Amino acid sequence: MFSKIDETLDEVYIPYYDYADNSLKKFKLDFTFWLKKDNNYFIVFIDPKSTEFTKYQNKIHWYEKLFT
Repeated sequence: MFSKIDETLDEVYIPYYDYADNSLKKFKLDFTFWLKKDNNYFIVFIDPKSTEFTKYQNKIHWYEKLFT
């Protein structure tokens, strides 16, 4: 399954802490894929912006803190 999130209509985001700016920010993902293999389910978030500007390590860290 696949979905495209419209930032102007949807308020879907993952909060994360940006250490460089010392502030909380919203990771607004662009695409989400729901995958199933055997009895395992995977959710894949796609954010095609450049990693140089998005500080992806902080997003991953705070996603793990929230959901694992």
